[in-house]
Amino acid sequence: MYSLRVVLVVLILSLDAYLEESQSLILPVARVFGFIWAGFVLASGMITNIGLDQVALLFPNPPQAADTLWQTILILQDGLGGGVEMVGGIWILGTSWVGMQGQKLPWLLNLMGIVTGLSGILTGVPGLGMLQIVFGMGQLLWFAYLGVYLLLFSSK
Repeated sequence: MYSLRVVLVVLILSLDAYLEESQSLILPVARVFGFIWAGFVLASGMITNIGLDQVALLFPNPPQAADTLWQTILILQDGLGGGVEMVGGIWILGTSWVGMQGQKLPWLLNLMGIVTGLSGILTGVPGLGMLQIVFGMGQLLWFAYLGVYLLLFSSK
């Protein structure tokens, strides 16, 4: 599970190298947000894994303490990597914007990235949390399309 999260760092670096000739100031900003997002995703998973062990130890006596701890862990986990997707949205939006400007990536891929990125950013607005679904599904499709494109058509 962690290996998939670590691959995000490799993707950020690879995509950055692929788009580097764009000379856009957006790309280094997007890169920073990508690295922050990768750190959040890794931290979120580690907190959940460690927390689950602690909840299991507490559960037999008394179960209310285990429930309270689990609720606290879920809040931390959601805050870092599941509730507000603003940081990941900024990375995907910035990268897709640069990809569209430099015409290095397919137009449809960039459009998907812009919609996905905007939906991720908007999850930070109270009342728009339901956009997590759009962001989650959008990023899966964007990652898949990006991966296939880079494998088949990149010359670097």
